[in-house]
Amino acid sequence: MRSGYTLLTGSSEELSPDSKTKRRNRIVLLSAGITCAVLALYTLNPFHRAPHSPKPAELDSFLKPITLENASAVFNTVQGALRAKNSQIQPIGVGFIPAYIPEGTLLYHGNGDGEVPDGPEWIAMDHEFSYNFIGDRANPKGNRTDDRHGPPGGHKGPGDGHGGGKNSSRGGGKWGKGNPLNPSNDHTTLFTFQVTKPLTRMILFDGSSAAKTDTGEMDQQGILARMDPEGSVNERTAADKICSWGKKFGLDGYIRIENGFEGVICDFKDKLAVVSNLKIEWSNDTLGLPLEFEGAKGDDYGNLTSQIKAMASYDWTKQGNIHDKREGRIQLDFRGFQTPVNKTYVSPDTYLRRILNISDDVKEEIITGLETFLIKGSNPSAGTDWQLMTTEIVDKFAPLLQMLNRSVSTFSEDESSLLNTAKNLTVFSNNFVRRFMNHEYANDSEAQLLHAKADAVNEYVHFLQEPQSESEILIYSSLYTVTSSIVDVMFSSFLAGRDMLQTHYLKEAPLAGHIDQLKALKAQISRVISTIQWESTFYRCDRVCDWDEICYTPSWGPSPLGWGGNWGTHEENGRNRIDNPLQCISYRTILNERRRDH
Repeated sequence: MRSGYTLLTGSSEELSPDSKTKRRNRIVLLSAGITCAVLALYTLNPFHRAPHSPKPAELDSFLKPITLENASAVFNTVQGALRAKNSQIQPIGVGFIPAYIPEGTLLYHGNGDGEVPDGPEWIAMDHEFSYNFIGDRANPKGNRTDDRHGPPGGHKGPGDGHGGGKNSSRGGGKWGKGNPLNPSNDHTTLFTFQVTKPLTRMILFDGSSAAKTDTGEMDQQGILARMDPEGSVNERTAADKICSWGKKFGLDGYIRIENGFEGVICDFKDKLAVVSNLKIEWSNDTLGLPLEFEGAKGDDYGNLTSQIKAMASYDWTKQGNIHDKREGRIQLDFRGFQTPVNKTYVSPDTYLRRILNISDDVKEEIITGLETFLIKGSNPSAGTDWQLMTTEIVDKFAPLLQMLNRSVSTFSEDESSLLNTAKNLTVFSNNFVRRFMNHEYANDSEAQLLHAKADAVNEYVHFLQEPQSESEILIYSSLYTVTSSIVDVMFSSFLAGRDMLQTHYLKEAPLAGHIDQLKALKAQISRVISTIQWESTFYRCDRVCDWDEICYTPSWGPSPLGWGGNWGTHEENGRNRIDNPLQCISYRTILNERRRDH
């Protein structure tokens, strides 16, 4: 269902002073009924800013209505951008985010002919990524000495819990026209490129957008390539079409994640320079040893080379894991953020939602919005860093939500348990609430709470600069809505604890009368946690991983532990989903899995 509010949908139209006035006039003229309803809602809204709020009062006009489900989808898209773990745990992305790669950044590309690509091709942000996609020579028995990561037949993909998940093809090899997987014994090459002019017209696709499946992970590319929603998203075709579409406004390429972050560069000869073009030595020659030995010595040597290969794959996986924190070499400009969320229905289930099948009108609105914004190019410093804000919100409230949820999930109805629950709720919420309780309203407890809630939300959600696009207004409204729901939980927890302590200490009465209040609080906390979907923060390993291990989040494309999320996942509602807790892995985990497969 299309939203009736075209101003809420994330258009990247720049707002000049003139257009701001026109925009405000349009809002007023939407209809008298809507205006009155919004004003009435705003007046009664417990999150209405107090006069002493640090935010200019006129910014309140930028707060637009959005459901908590849609607000959470936008919030998580912003928070998960360029974070590997988030991208895998919420694999089907819904965002198109203008990106910027600074001058001097190194990019990597492997191929089999040593020639600079003359058209769109893939690059990796980490050399370990490219290194794992270049070949080694075959031994005399005709077996290649490296482990490949192609799709096994009938693999269990994220969209097919019963096996046989479909895969889209790159249609020409991932790393160039000289395919490193050919059976010849020619040396393969590894390029290092350096960005000589900032790549200001890149697009980030959130989610597991390089998964090579037909279950939604590649829908954003299908939209920009104007592909048939009933067909497969062929990677090579999509790359050619997207770069062809972007040629008129100078599109540099796009960014996505596989087992690590990669990109497609549309023109390697425009803003990149070759730093090195290295023919990679054969593995055995690097060691000064023959390709193989006979007998028992050969078995032992084969085990050694398998361990070396497993370590290379672990290095690749570890580099991707490092970017759970964030891929810091890429910058984002949220002023041009595009999404179908709040324009049409998008499922809140991040494993089931699809956007390639949305209406053509919404698709064209997204495409036009990107074109309009990218003509001028990205400038990450020009707008508010919304991801900095979402990170502060998650870091602050994720532990508190878990602590409060645990408190109301474990109580029994005996007096000592109820008193312990009241104390826990108070300990976990009191300092947060007290920080915003203004003594000026001490004679009006209701007003004191309303102003405290408003100030609490404003503390965490605010513009760092004047909003410059409707996209920023959508993000602001989404963050405000999510944070408001969490602040509600904090205050409800505080009030429940306070009521119970007053009953115990002042009235010296039993606490059984508060059981329904606790049950209502439990339902409220559970509803908020399930709706905001912060699993990327809540999921963690059940032990501290050792120095030679990482806490591994399974990926959905090719990886050292199989294709399509076969490892570390479970089936639920017809989809493979990532297990919680996650598992610590080392190179030995990869080695053992490969031995078992063989």
